[in-house]
Amino acid sequence: MRKKLLIRGMALAFAQTAVWRDEVALWTAAAKNDLRNGFARLCRAQALGEAGRLSEAESDYHLALRTGLTRPLAAAALTNLSDLHLRRGDGEAALGWSERALLAAPGNREALFNKMRPLVLLNRRAEALTVLEDLETRYPTPEFWTEFRRRIKKR
Repeated sequence: MRKKLLIRGMALAFAQTAVWRDEVALWTAAAKNDLRNGFARLCRAQALGEAGRLSEAESDYHLALRTGLTRPLAAAALTNLSDLHLRRGDGEAALGWSERALLAAPGNREALFNKMRPLVLLNRRAEALTVLEDLETRYPTPEFWTEFRRRIKKR
């Protein structure tokens, strides 16, 4: 009896090793087990984005948003969509997603930062500097923001 249980346990553990292969596989399995699990979908989207699979990541961010995420998680998904569009070089779309993130979480540092980045990409320096000033006021870390101010003015 013990031998059968041991063999069965080993077989189950072996079957699970594919799930632990990498972040994408892990979160794919979690999202597949519960289609309404927005957090798992959000984590899968993040892993896909990090793997360079941007179209799949974008799709999963949209699916995660449809699950009714909490405001902070929705803001994270929207900010990540902004970042994804920045990686593609689409400043207009990135700006739109960062503005939606700010509606979900007003004053959120990452969303503000992602609002500034497409403004720079779109050559809208004055607006980017206004957002930077907001960031400096809300989150005072002088050395960090000074470098961005230099980059914005340099372009």
